[in-house]
Amino acid sequence: MDKINKFLKKIFIENGDVTYRLVCKDGFKISIGASVFHHCDPCKNKAWPYKSVQLNFPSELDDLISDYVQDPKEMGNVYSYVPIDIVNELIEKHGGIVE
Repeated sequence: MDKINKFLKKIFIENGDVTYRLVCKDGFKISIGASVFHHCDPCKNKAWPYKSVQLNFPSELDDLISDYVQDPKEMGNVYSYVPIDIVNELIEKHGGIVE
């Protein structure tokens, strides 16, 4: 299982959360969600490994996810069905997850 899916599973098991504000080592922050309430694949609870997830409210804009924004007029909003490979690349670009 990839890093993001492992992280989501760990957060859910520890806290019961389906949405989490992820912090990267360079200070980049973004909310990540995967459940029946999110734009993800599969759109189910506890369905690891997810193929895509929903990202929300990045602390800064990033070209890696700009194609997935729900409303281009509001770039800080919701990013739907972002492939896990892109999310892993985004996290690595920002130095990895602060745990």
